[in-house]
Amino acid sequence: MEDCTNIWTVSCRDSMFAGIPMESPGSKIDSNDGDIFDKYLFISKKDKTMVLGCGEELQELQQTDFYTDGPTITVGSLLNGTRILQVYDHGLRLLDNEGKLTQLIPIDEPFEKGLIVFAHIVDPFVLLLFDNGDISLMKVNEKTKIIEFHSRPERINVIPTVSCCIYRDDTELFSLVKDATPKFSFLKSDKKRKMSVHLSPMNLDDDEFDDLCKGFQTQNLNENIDANPENKMEIDTEVKSNESPRVLDEVNEENVSGKVEKLEEATYWCTLFKQDGSLEIFKLPDFDEVFLFPHFDLSPAVLFDFASRQNLNSTQKSEIKEILLINFGKRSKEPYLIARTSVGDIIIYKAYQYIPGSDVFDPYQKSQSQAELSGRLAIRFSRVSQEYISRDTIYSDIHDKPVSKRSTQQENSNDMNQFNDASERQNFRLGQITRKIIPFSNISGYNGVFIAGIKPAWLLVANNNFLRLHPMSADGEIKCFTQFHNVHCKRGFLYANHENNLRLSGLPSDFRYDMEWPVKKIPLRRTGYGVEYHAEMQVYALATSIPVEFILGDENEDPINDAEQDRDQLLPETLKFSLELISPVTWETVDRYDFMEDEQILCIKCVNLQTKSTSSGRKSFIAVGTGFFRGEDVGMRGNVYVFEIIEVVPEPDNPQTNHKYKLLCHEEVKGSVTAICDVKGYLLTCVGPKIFIRAFEDNDRLISVAFIDIQIYGNSVVSVKDYILLGDVYKSVWFLGFQEEPAKLILVGKDYHSLEVSCLNYLIDEPMLYIAVADMDKNIHLFQYAPYNVQSFSGQKLIRRGDFHVGAQVKTMLSMPKKELVRNSPIEQGSSRYLEEDTSGSKLLCLCGKSMEEIKFIYESRILFPDLIRVLIIRNP
Repeated sequence: MEDCTNIWTVSCRDSMFAGIPMESPGSKIDSNDGDIFDKYLFISKKDKTMVLGCGEELQELQQTDFYTDGPTITVGSLLNGTRILQVYDHGLRLLDNEGKLTQLIPIDEPFEKGLIVFAHIVDPFVLLLFDNGDISLMKVNEKTKIIEFHSRPERINVIPTVSCCIYRDDTELFSLVKDATPKFSFLKSDKKRKMSVHLSPMNLDDDEFDDLCKGFQTQNLNENIDANPENKMEIDTEVKSNESPRVLDEVNEENVSGKVEKLEEATYWCTLFKQDGSLEIFKLPDFDEVFLFPHFDLSPAVLFDFASRQNLNSTQKSEIKEILLINFGKRSKEPYLIARTSVGDIIIYKAYQYIPGSDVFDPYQKSQSQAELSGRLAIRFSRVSQEYISRDTIYSDIHDKPVSKRSTQQENSNDMNQFNDASERQNFRLGQITRKIIPFSNISGYNGVFIAGIKPAWLLVANNNFLRLHPMSADGEIKCFTQFHNVHCKRGFLYANHENNLRLSGLPSDFRYDMEWPVKKIPLRRTGYGVEYHAEMQVYALATSIPVEFILGDENEDPINDAEQDRDQLLPETLKFSLELISPVTWETVDRYDFMEDEQILCIKCVNLQTKSTSSGRKSFIAVGTGFFRGEDVGMRGNVYVFEIIEVVPEPDNPQTNHKYKLLCHEEVKGSVTAICDVKGYLLTCVGPKIFIRAFEDNDRLISVAFIDIQIYGNSVVSVKDYILLGDVYKSVWFLGFQEEPAKLILVGKDYHSLEVSCLNYLIDEPMLYIAVADMDKNIHLFQYAPYNVQSFSGQKLIRRGDFHVGAQVKTMLSMPKKELVRNSPIEQGSSRYLEEDTSGSKLLCLCGKSMEEIKFIYESRILFPDLIRVLIIRNP
């Protein structure tokens, strides 16, 4: 789809449904119950517009009255979905559900009056933005079914508008101060009355306790409430009898049963972002100014209302290019304000109700009279924290700050008068106001906003009513996006990528999007103990167990027959362990290896060992360490297993069963195998208080080549080249070295203090090596191997560099390469990328309880830099 600039889908009903409102956004409706599929697909290009019919197939329509001779600005529905409105640069067209023209509104002499560059349709209003910064409001007449221009004050267009939108409020949050104050006062007093019932005398001082006792005429408040539970009911009844009729209606049988639901009339608000950086909100249709914030382009933490525009002029160039005020939520809706900057950053604000004067310590409160504030909007906006970077980060040639690739190309001028041709003016303005914030009403049951661009993302609110941002990195840059509902793709979406491919997709229904990451739960019906990913075969090895009946044994450990067992004995349950092979496509078990009775899996690892079966001399295997638990009176022993994952002929109609386990080696050891890893192609195992290095010869046996004794036993081990980091269950950290010729293990350094190690891993900041250790007391310690430090005694003692409390036990650690963007060469004019990735260091991911944490290095100069700036500001005010 060459030169595709935007796409829309429209579902249109017959005119007989004009008086019936459409279903609320976000609701799931089955197609058999009267669900309305999308009828038309509009594809806007640089020189034309394509209109396709959405039926069994997508077919381009020829005999219609839609505008197809140029690009389309926007398409939407009016009159409860019975009319289609198409807006283009020099006019508007209103059509019925069959594509027949019912009204044509041309914009005469477009060069002098301006070209339309943006339109926002919210039934029954249409907001138009022209390339000269002026706006116009149109409203559809429900009786005559035509669109008419609505009057607006001239002061609206004194300052040019950069971006605008219409907000439909059905949450009753957007209300004026004079309307919200009585309700807020009642709710505040009602909350105090209800809280006073549950107060305890232990939490009150003497005066408050005496007043409370006089009110209830009792000497012991707690005993009176416990003895007379009807006391609380009487107080609540008294409070409800004094409630204002503005808040609660009369309680009767109909509204209690839910048969009658009072529908509040929706209100409409116009949000404008001006060229001087101010944000304004007007109440429609009269355009009464109710909210003003002068420096929205600075993206402060809180947006509060300025009742007047005195001394608010700003000469700073606006950086905000697009705004949208929209409701989010699946259960209860809340208004959010989303803004996009010129470099692609996304700024999110959440609206909350605020009554001016309700907080005497409010730092944002201005000295204004109550008469001035009565007609203002009783809300404020709080910025929502989000860490996603939605721009392409490269370095600029001025301040070394990350900017967009497009922002490095300086614009000649923003003045429209430099163009003598109307089409040039239109193309210039269209390039500045490219819509990247695209709302959707129902995609797989979710409503929200899609952020198109170089790094696209989803903004949506799931069941927990928390706003989540999920990046979409599957197909690169997304140029345009729209929701799509068809018989072949229900509640899906359409998008065009950077390769001009138009793709039809849908959100997976088995994922949950109310977490920080999309989460998919796979029911195992058994307990998992460890998982490893085999990269070569692209499958997962999973250690699981199921409870089984305990079998009694005799002196020779032979099972006792059922006839010899006492029926009155209550035998416990034991665990039966298995090693399963999981396919990542269907998430089903394709192979299983069952272990012996009382044999438990203690560690599992995908190791890279030396082998003669490959040309590289290395191959990945699944190594498993086990132990037998049969009580204190039986000696401990264990096994070391080495499995190879092979390809086999799959089962009919199940192509995912093309992998199997093949047991290559099984060695019995005197003790439980508690930790396992690979070192330079050798297999390292922790067996009790000993560490063994074994060579895997001929793919069928393990031969010990080196060993070393530790104090208690190792429960965590990881290797770095020739070095081994070992965590002892009570005796802290050991740092070992492995020598191949002759083969031996050498103690390089250790921590001589007692520490219960839970897990450990390494952090590399060349040329320094650090060791991160988590203990059982929910702490993380950082050690360093520093042989040139005097306190380390030539490296025999590991230097403690710091520790901090994380509040949860760390279960596992994963060391990952650190990717940083560094300047590779001086900036040349016309160069598209000035950075390259530096992976010299590493960072650490820790799984703490139910959360994931990241540990990485911060240089001391970066820590001291804010303090240096603060000192300079104080000395040079």
